[in-house]
Amino acid sequence: MTPIDIFALYAGLLALMLVFIIIRVIKMRRRLKVVYGDGGQPALAKAMRGHANFVESGSFGLIVLAALAMTNAPVALMHAIGGLLFLGRILHAWKFLTDGAPVWARKLGMLFTLASLVLGALTLIIKAVF
Repeated sequence: MTPIDIFALYAGLLALMLVFIIIRVIKMRRRLKVVYGDGGQPALAKAMRGHANFVESGSFGLIVLAALAMTNAPVALMHAIGGLLFLGRILHAWKFLTDGAPVWARKLGMLFTLASLVLGALTLIIKAVF
């Protein structure tokens, strides 16, 4: 796989995950009969925040992966960063979109996501400077 292929893989996986999250929020809106905002429903507010967090962190993670692909970063490193990002987003979404997920899922999800961003950022900075 080339760095561009790896970027495409994780972009595709995260896009499908986003579709899944959107569908879950839509179903919750229909069930609770809420068209705009959270309607004062704590479960919907939680799901909406999880969706927003996914978009915020996932999108920036993909920007980092794209920049790494443009710098022809090592394939193993890109898989490590992309895998951490994807797994982190899965764990985080699990906690936000279900009632039965353990608290550690959110914490580990954010740890993996942050690790992917830091590893990617440091790699980009080092590639740019040296």
